[in-house]
Amino acid sequence: MKIKIIETNKIENLEINDVDTGIEYTADLLGNHGVSDEMTQDDFDWWKNTLENMTKADTRLRDLLKDMEEENKYALELEISQIHSIDIEDLPNEMHKIMNRFAK
Repeated sequence: MKIKIIETNKIENLEINDVDTGIEYTADLLGNHGVSDEMTQDDFDWWKNTLENMTKADTRLRDLLKDMEEENKYALELEISQIHSIDIEDLPNEMHKIMNRFAK
């Protein structure tokens, strides 16, 4: 998703892709949070960091699920799906906390 930085008028790119399908869904995600295609440099940096952390958490989850027994996969996916009412920037950390318990 092309983003115009307000202070500089520079065009930057934000992108997040589904780790399983490769489908890019940045505009949907940011749009759901009221983000337009213009933002401050600070906001851009915040989103870039947040999207990178989300990708790392999603990649770790995918890799962890590959080697798990079905019963544990279900339990892990269920706990991850029950993460609610937190800021989007905190989602990856909450996912890692849950995954840490299952990775032992």
